[in-house]
Amino acid sequence: MSTFSASTERSGLRNSDVRSRRARYAAVALSALLIATLGSCATRPTRVDPIEIPDPLPDAIARFAKPGGWAVETQTGAMVSQHGCTVEYVVYRSVGVDLSEYPGGRPLVVLAHGFLRSLESMRGWAEHWASWGVDAVAVSFCNSTPFAGNHDRNADDLTDVAAELAPGSTPVVYAGFSAGGLSALLAANGDRRATAYLGLDAVDSGSHSDSVVRLRMPALYLFAEPGSCNADANMARAMPPSSPLLALRIPFTTHCDFEHPTDATCERFCGRIEPADARITIAATVRSLATAWVVMQAGPDPSARMTFAPDARAELERRRRIVTLHAD
Repeated sequence: MSTFSASTERSGLRNSDVRSRRARYAAVALSALLIATLGSCATRPTRVDPIEIPDPLPDAIARFAKPGGWAVETQTGAMVSQHGCTVEYVVYRSVGVDLSEYPGGRPLVVLAHGFLRSLESMRGWAEHWASWGVDAVAVSFCNSTPFAGNHDRNADDLTDVAAELAPGSTPVVYAGFSAGGLSALLAANGDRRATAYLGLDAVDSGSHSDSVVRLRMPALYLFAEPGSCNADANMARAMPPSSPLLALRIPFTTHCDFEHPTDATCERFCGRIEPADARITIAATVRSLATAWVVMQAGPDPSARMTFAPDARAELERRRRIVTLHAD
């Protein structure tokens, strides 16, 4: 059962929920202490020579990096995880979408953050996608600790949030960043209503890569350059040649370029692109491709499909915007 803010909010969580929330806050505090202690491990910025900056994106694709034309409304909520703690989330809905166009239910994108992060680092994605006519929910995990990702439990929480917000046979698209990309993958693999998957520099924990093999739905994996924060792009190495998926590496990107918004903590330990004009140019590729994919799977703009046609991908490669790792 969920609890919502504003007029729909229900008062009082169980004592166990309060304790679990305190435990989560303590885990975050411990993580911050570890980060402060490891300050000498900061990653140097990725410097892009001006002559290496990619050519401009085609207009038909670049437009997805900009906000769409839909107004967006938000709703906060929480629900008790089947594992005992409290899962918080924020729903972003497009205002004025013609629901008659979705007889099977309006698709919902369920979005997961990275290890020891929170939904704050995914709000930008959810809001941006909603501006393109896509309903999305950013979820904060409560089962992860600095010593255990508990990806299976996080996947349970994602599917439970999806069931709460999009009941019945409503289509669900799962998306996630870093370790959240793994949890979203596990959720998509176990949810019969899942219709598509998006991995934002997803990282494998080392024991779940078989889920990539079993996933049988449209899937897009976007990867940064290999580095310590994405386990040297280990999820990319798990791609089987027979899977119906598309895997792309975006040149020069760091792990943090797949959060939205990211912050100084991520950039300190996982890197950032410099100079600023290169960072903005290259980040537009991530924003455009991820948004076009989500709109293609759950939104009202059929032109998004053209972004992933073979000739469009070839043009992106010519402009040094992507490197195709796998294409079905």
